[in-house]
Amino acid sequence: GGHPRTTIGTAVRLSQSSSVQVGLIGGGPGGLDIRGQRNFVQNRIRGTLALTVDSTRRFRVLQIGLTTLVDRLPTLSLGINLGVNVDPVQLTVENERACASIGWRGFKRGLAFDGIIRRSLSNFAAFGVGVRAVAGKGVVWLFQLERGEFVMKIPVAICLRLDAGSSIALLYISFLSGVIDGIIGDFTSTSSTTSDVTVEGNKSNNINMLRKTKAKEDADRQKSLMERQANSKRKREQERKGLVIDQAIYYVEDGDRLDVTTQIQF
Repeated sequence: GGHPRTTIGTAVRLSQSSSVQVGLIGGGPGGLDIRGQRNFVQNRIRGTLALTVDSTRRFRVLQIGLTTLVDRLPTLSLGINLGVNVDPVQLTVENERACASIGWRGFKRGLAFDGIIRRSLSNFAAFGVGVRAVAGKGVVWLFQLERGEFVMKIPVAICLRLDAGSSIALLYISFLSGVIDGIIGDFTSTSSTTSDVTVEGNKSNNINMLRKTKAKEDADRQKSLMERQANSKRKREQERKGLVIDQAIYYVEDGDRLDVTTQIQF
């Protein structure tokens, strides 16, 4: 029931630990989004302060947030929001493979839960599938496509209210989401393995080519060192009517050929 939104903006880095972003919001009432970010505690925690106003200069949302930035640990985010059609409190836990959030929507509207598991399709794209359960609104199956900073979510309504039947639907949808994620994982891992094999094959061919080139260069260098003495021996052998090598070829069947006249005369 919401309006599609498009945001175009810019960011200015004020220092190593702080930045300001300004964006124009299109769709629905439109408006302006201004947010500042600053890192604390040796860049382990990020604080966010954001303000959104609509095209009539009326206040829409004020957001205060804290996010952890500790390597190798899931990212924790706590947001406190004041405004129209937002959850007053939202807690999110996220890593590379999954994201789960729970939001308190007020005393009358209750809680909302989102859970999505993601699978990378490439270095820039990812696909996610999960579930959303909202008090008073039922269960929704979520499909998510990420491309860089662009995120598109497609909700599919399963149940219109939360009850015993919707709990079964929630479990079933969670199971199906895991199956879909596994299928995509098998497909992407197979593609990655094929690509790795091709890369390894090309690398092996390049190494063999470099070895052959180096071996030929070494042989030519040794030949040039032998050439003067080989010519002297050839001249002495001719004078005394001894052994003179006119031509000697070393070759491997279906392989390379190499002139070794100088080496043998040496």
